[in-house]
Amino acid sequence: MEQFTANNPSPVLRAEKDGTVLYSNMAGEPLLHEWGVVVGGKLPTDITYFIQKVISQNIPEKMEVELGNSTYIIAFHPLPEEECVDMYGFDISEQRETEALLREANEQIQIQSEELNVSNEELRAQSDELHEYNKLLHDSETGFRTLAENSPDLIARFDRQNHCLYSNPAVAKLYGIPLIAEFYGWSVSEFIDKTNSKLRINPEVAKFSEKQRENAFITGKSETVESKYKSSQGKEYYFNTQIVPEFTDGEVASVLAISRDITDIKKVETKLNETLDNLEEKVKGRTAELEEAYRSLLENERRFSEAQKVAHIGNWDWNIITNKLYLSNEVSRIYGCEPQKFSVTRNDFLSYVHPDDRDYVDNSFNRALNEKPINIDYRIILVNGEERVVHAQGKVICNEENIPVRTTGTIQDITERKKAEEILKSKFEELARSNEELEQFAYVSSHDLQEPLRMITSYLQLLQRRYQGELDDKADKYIYYAVDGASRMQNLINDLLEFSRVTTRAREPEPTDSEFILNQVLSNLEIFMKENEATVSYDPMPKVMADYTQLVQVFQNLIANAIKFHSEEAPKINISAEKNASEWIFSVRDNGIGIDPQYSDKIFEVFKRLHKKEEYAGTGIGLAICKKIAELHGGRIWVESELGKGSTFYFTLPINPGEGIKSQLLMHISLL
Repeated sequence: MEQFTANNPSPVLRAEKDGTVLYSNMAGEPLLHEWGVVVGGKLPTDITYFIQKVISQNIPEKMEVELGNSTYIIAFHPLPEEECVDMYGFDISEQRETEALLREANEQIQIQSEELNVSNEELRAQSDELHEYNKLLHDSETGFRTLAENSPDLIARFDRQNHCLYSNPAVAKLYGIPLIAEFYGWSVSEFIDKTNSKLRINPEVAKFSEKQRENAFITGKSETVESKYKSSQGKEYYFNTQIVPEFTDGEVASVLAISRDITDIKKVETKLNETLDNLEEKVKGRTAELEEAYRSLLENERRFSEAQKVAHIGNWDWNIITNKLYLSNEVSRIYGCEPQKFSVTRNDFLSYVHPDDRDYVDNSFNRALNEKPINIDYRIILVNGEERVVHAQGKVICNEENIPVRTTGTIQDITERKKAEEILKSKFEELARSNEELEQFAYVSSHDLQEPLRMITSYLQLLQRRYQGELDDKADKYIYYAVDGASRMQNLINDLLEFSRVTTRAREPEPTDSEFILNQVLSNLEIFMKENEATVSYDPMPKVMADYTQLVQVFQNLIANAIKFHSEEAPKINISAEKNASEWIFSVRDNGIGIDPQYSDKIFEVFKRLHKKEEYAGTGIGLAICKKIAELHGGRIWVESELGKGSTFYFTLPINPGEGIKSQLLMHISLL
């Protein structure tokens, strides 16, 4: 090694941390002479300080040295364990001469550029005009972006070990398939706590990225770089990246990499360079872009204004620092004012609020400063004295120091909706009263009919027992019809009474084990099941919010029907339950005679029968009771069946009974 360095045509030296020169090859002697030192002596103070810095940071550094007519770059490589550095010199004199020639060439190019600029004044004027219209377009889009908070920047945080600590969701939100993930074949979430090596990033790309972050950790200064990447599909992208150090207790703890996709800008620059030889065509192109931008500006403003007008929604932006409000034209229309005449301070804005709601609105905006979203309804008084109701919602925006600086949001006129609600409410109360009266009438009527009907039935039965066989056949038949009719009437009244009690005896839903209920029902129907050789199977059943007694009625009616309306085969019944986002769906499946689909709705009506009483007993009210119970719980019931292929009855119970009952009531009210 010593022989190699001795014969090396470039300077090679080694020095200790205190600046003592330990070694120098022959090519390094002129450097020592320049510094006024020999092997064994100490280097100048500034060189010694530079050596100590390199050793302490354990990072190679470079220094430029003039030696006569030559210029050298001296590379200092730390050897921390030996507390010394190796210094390697590289002659860059020819490079400096080349740079001088390039400067001369650049001066010539500058002269030519000045001549080109004279003929390019018209293009510059067009560009300035385009810039002005683009600015107007940007200002117009700011209002729209208030409603659609999107950022074009990709932001990631890294520690000293190059672990990715954070990657913002704007990557996926802005690009759909994240470009970063497209480059490296990873999702955004998989970046977290990964280094470049673990992410299998291209070594060249990784080295470039890590170098920029390393400089920020060393210098503590921000740096902006442009970079070019090629995806796995071969597509090229350009990014402008700002590396920003983050300090903790005076030291750089992490760095932020904020990247913006400038691929389209680069394409425009390329196109501009390609068309510089034809200024006239370029002017035409710029003019076309200007006209298109202007049309886009007008169209964007028109669409934005129309969208707000149709939805009757306007947007606002309050600058907390200046206490100024930006209000869209639709807000002015909602408040019944001309846009240019509408006040733009917060106090003026509050003056339009109904006096009784003013403190409420003011407090809501103040709470927004503590990062509590605005979501309120309040009344306003228009200039013409008309009272309207509006809905406002918004949020606070803080600066980098987490200090609130703006609140943004929307205002919507909901006057008509409020009126309608007072009406989806008046009708509800009317429906509730009507239902209560009908149920009370059915209960009283059924109860009052019981006693005289019981007397008629009793005397008919006495008549049948006393004179059965003593009169002629017609008399016996008449007595039989009378007794049978009275019995059926009594059954109908009992069932009607039971139907009315579904509501009058209903209890608040409570946690209920549906499997326990099912076992009780099967116990109740045990004899009926044995008589018909029926088998019932069921899947694991859930715990639900329900009225215990009424859920027993539903299961018992559905299972009893499945047994009663069996085919030639022995009844086989299966019961199951599935859960979706908002409700439990129960099913009772059988292998019975089935139902013609055209009657699938009628069978749930009161006293609706599909068969003669001689074929199947019953009053036809059981399914109507099931329907009423399901709806009282906020659910629904239906059947899927074909003749001869069995039936499956479904009914639902909401997971949150309050929401289900509310939706059912709203549906009934809408039918009024």
